[in-house]
Amino acid sequence: MNIVNNKYYKFYFSLGVKMYVRGKPLKDLDDPLFDYLAEDRFIIGDSYYCYDEFVRYKEQLGIKHFILRMVFP
Repeated sequence: MNIVNNKYYKFYFSLGVKMYVRGKPLKDLDDPLFDYLAEDRFIIGDSYYCYDEFVRYKEQLGIKHFILRMVFP
């Protein structure tokens, strides 16, 4: 299931914004790679899952600060 709302990305594409998923450019919103856009980009879940993801980012990448947006956009 795709958790990313296409409405916002249609707007981004209309501005000419280039988006990459798994190192490949998205051609349009019907691109099969679009289903993987949220992967390693968004942390969405219950408190335990989110905590584990923050720890993973800290341990694997050394990230110590996060900027959170609770509602998109």
